[in-house]
Amino acid sequence: MKNQFATASAPTLAPTFRVQTVTLYLGISLLRVHLSELLRDSVFAEDERLRANDSIYQTEDISRLQAWQRNVERVLHERQLAQAVANREQHGRTSDYAGELRASLAEDAFLAETGLSYADVLSL
Repeated sequence: MKNQFATASAPTLAPTFRVQTVTLYLGISLLRVHLSELLRDSVFAEDERLRANDSIYQTEDISRLQAWQRNVERVLHERQLAQAVANREQHGRTSDYAGELRASLAEDAFLAETGLSYADVLSL
């Protein structure tokens, strides 16, 4: 019986992507994920997040994404610092609060032990 199938001479299936191309796409993907994580901080408004994520996922230029990363990190640190300063001005420093609390507790302990407040002792 004669072979009914013709021999096929298909080209070898070589990978279509080079290692550099895969690395580039992986780097872009990781940068996008990192930028999205940075934008999840509460200092960014929802509309800022939406616009930034849209721009991040539309660009393919890694240098532009790196510039975005630097700018987002800078803005994040500036806003966190401004938020910390505003909290400190509103609530005082933590050490000030802790000192006031310790003094209040000492006064309460003195009152419980002697039955006199600091004002009573000063008036004697």
